[in-house]
Amino acid sequence: MVTSDGTARHPGNAPYNRMIVTASARDISSAGVAQPALGRRIVMPWGTDL
Repeated sequence: MVTSDGTARHPGNAPYNRMIVTASARDISSAGVAQPALGRRIVMPWGTDL
């Protein structure tokens, strides 16, 4: 488990089998998209209308 500021991502141990984001976002960086292992998913709330 990694807990950190998600805007900086955490490439040190990538690729990850699972990424669960608990903060809402309006976009995701290319670095964030590149971190899950091939065929895996990122689960996160989308948008700011919460």
